[in-house]
Amino acid sequence: MKNKLVTYLLLAGVISIWAFVLYQVFGAVSEKNTPIYTLSRSAKKMPIDLAYYTEQAAAPLNLHYRSPIAADGSNLITVVEDDDNAMVLASDYDAYTAAPIYEAPPADPELRYLGFIENEQKKKRIAIVDIQGVSYMLAKNEKESGFKILDIGNDFIKVRYNGSTKTIYK
Repeated sequence: MKNKLVTYLLLAGVISIWAFVLYQVFGAVSEKNTPIYTLSRSAKKMPIDLAYYTEQAAAPLNLHYRSPIAADGSNLITVVEDDDNAMVLASDYDAYTAAPIYEAPPADPELRYLGFIENEQKKKRIAIVDIQGVSYMLAKNEKESGFKILDIGNDFIKVRYNGSTKTIYK
């Protein structure tokens, strides 16, 4: 009789713990339709008095300085105002005022890996790639448009282009 009493007490404890866990889980995932109350207070608008701020006289800037580019500092750069009150650079040496010419390196052609075809008997894969909008079917160690296929995986290929190895994913 004593064993049955302990068993029933333990069973009641387990059921109550599971009931509490399920109550917490369903309480967390259920939608709550309780309204959200907010309090609003009207803010007083303070009058803005800008009389405190006054415009100060503009101080002239000394814009006649040594060139940071010239090694000996002999060439002076002067900034003057033109007719439209815009600041322009006045220099007797045109190389300092000319903008440097930058040529961007040519961009690599666009390569996309679309998938592969596998010959089940020979276990040889052929990659389907898209180079600049044209689709090609290439096997391992084949070249097209400067790209050489090094390895063909399930979701990637390894290619060599201009001496650098890249991994392209689907």
